[in-house]
Amino acid sequence: MTTPASRLTTVDRLFDVVEFLQSNGSTGVTELAEELELTKSSAHAYLSALKTRGYAIQDNQSRYHLSLQFLDVGSSVQRGQKVFEAAHDALHHIAEQTGEKAWLVVEEGDQSVFLASVQGENAILIDTQVGQRTELYEIAGGKAILANLPESRRTELLSQYEYPLYPDSVGLTRSELESELQKVRETGIAYNDQFYINAVKGIGAPIIDTNDEVRGALSISGPYNRLEQLGEEQIIELLISTTSEVGVNINYL
Repeated sequence: MTTPASRLTTVDRLFDVVEFLQSNGSTGVTELAEELELTKSSAHAYLSALKTRGYAIQDNQSRYHLSLQFLDVGSSVQRGQKVFEAAHDALHHIAEQTGEKAWLVVEEGDQSVFLASVQGENAILIDTQVGQRTELYEIAGGKAILANLPESRRTELLSQYEYPLYPDSVGLTRSELESELQKVRETGIAYNDQFYINAVKGIGAPIIDTNDEVRGALSISGPYNRLEQLGEEQIIELLISTTSEVGVNINYL
């Protein structure tokens, strides 16, 4: 008889298989069994279950890949976020006005998540994608969110980080980060000066709803020199005006 504990273990291992396929791109039965320390029969059973449910496909070399069914699931999750709908037009507006890449960032599980993006006509290709997670302090949008979380929550998160941050470069201490977050609250603008991606600068602003709750952030990223040429004051004005509008609109969805 299958016990609840064994069923949970099976589900947990199935997610291990999914995550392995995500990071590895594809796998065969033997490879999966070796990497996850499964028997071949168990590896085959997990892959077959994913294939049967439409979450994996098998190519002509008998290798398994995640299917586009996951894209459908991800899109449903994305559309289910009120801030995604509220910020849709604002994202396009920022990208059109700046020519750079505009991002919608939210917080989940104590991390920042890139929920959506729009590519401006001059935007560079960077190794960041929708759904990717980072620590909140690592990107402009995440920093804008972190600065505006309730004080108790913010203090809890700050206590979880290992200081100094960026030990190989600036070596940011906790007091320095707290001072930076205070400035974000005062100005309404957060920066990431090339720490997340070299030579790429990020500028972000929080989305605050009419109940003074931070719901996410809008940001723009681009080459450091190009953002300087666009004019920081104009970018700041654009971000603050669009996030203010989104913050009002989200309450009516």
